[in-house]
Amino acid sequence: MNGFRALLCTLLLCRTYFVTMYYQNFQITVEGVGATKQTPDRADIVLSLSETGATSVDARNAIAQTMKRLEVALSGQKIAENQIKTENVSVQQDWDYVSGSRVANGYQARQTLSVFLSGENVEKDAQVLLAKLPNSVSVESTDFSLVEKKMGIDEARKAAFEDAKKQATQLAQLAGKKLGKVVAISASDDQGQMIYPVRAKSVNQVAESASESKLYAGEQEQTAKLTVTFELE
Repeated sequence: MNGFRALLCTLLLCRTYFVTMYYQNFQITVEGVGATKQTPDRADIVLSLSETGATSVDARNAIAQTMKRLEVALSGQKIAENQIKTENVSVQQDWDYVSGSRVANGYQARQTLSVFLSGENVEKDAQVLLAKLPNSVSVESTDFSLVEKKMGIDEARKAAFEDAKKQATQLAQLAGKKLGKVVAISASDDQGQMIYPVRAKSVNQVAESASESKLYAGEQEQTAKLTVTFELE
């Protein structure tokens, strides 16, 4: 009988302990969201060359000369070879229609290149480059994006934490408590996959003179979400 009473007392004490711990360790979990904006640091430009000739050799020679003038323009802007990529090269016979019949009209050579610029002044650099292109080179598209995202992500996470803390403080006050220390924190992004950079709108340009249009790189927005658990005192 004495042993049963001892066991019962032990269980009651344990129950009291766990109940006390439950009430003494209130916690609150909130989700904070933060966002930052950065200026793009990369421009991808697609260039198109097109020349004609009486023969396929003439067309190829003509486009080779245009390519040399383009290379001079790119070199003048300190664009390295690893920033240039040939996307497509073709030589095809050109045709006209005379009185309903198809008549051969020499050959047309085409070449498409992609060029990328990077750095803090990418908007200005792209503008200068397009203004210096040979007249026979057309611009298919110019697209701005953000590559160096770490600084923006760090700032977005700081903002997300402050947002979570602000929410938790308000809720703690409503509950008559004080906000305590952080006991858990997690990011909703998985190795950056949940942080979305918003790409700037592409600037499409098909004009005889690239200087006729101004480029606007816009801004890139990055968003971070943090789930934070605080103790309530």
